[in-house]
Amino acid sequence: MVSAEFACRACGAEAGRVVMLDAGEVPPRLADGFPSAGLLDDPRSRRLIVAGPVATASGPYEPKDARAWPERALLAAIRGADGAALFKMDPELAPFWCPECEGAYCRTHWNKQTNFDDGFYDTTYGTCPRGHRRMLDD
Repeated sequence: MVSAEFACRACGAEAGRVVMLDAGEVPPRLADGFPSAGLLDDPRSRRLIVAGPVATASGPYEPKDARAWPERALLAAIRGADGAALFKMDPELAPFWCPECEGAYCRTHWNKQTNFDDGFYDTTYGTCPRGHRRMLDD
């Protein structure tokens, strides 16, 4: 398992976590608000877990992912707790990260706006404490 935890720039609480599990590994118990139940759809595959200010996402790390996020670069970014590198690879790998502040914020410090389309969840945008806006979840 390779894991990185990101602390909120505003309060120091956990803002997010990124975890790569090898096949057969059980996900760790994540901090309050980041449930780990049900995150292993297929325990025979490698898994990538991203916990952020809105939700926790999990999925297998597949060849298509390796093309978009080369394993060596992804693991280096996780090991180095490099939110900027994760965000550059894909903003969904670092939903807690404000690229303009170059820092992470927890769910309390993102001012979240949830959008619905015809009554169904669509996206969540957030504004960090310094006024920078970005999509946190879609």
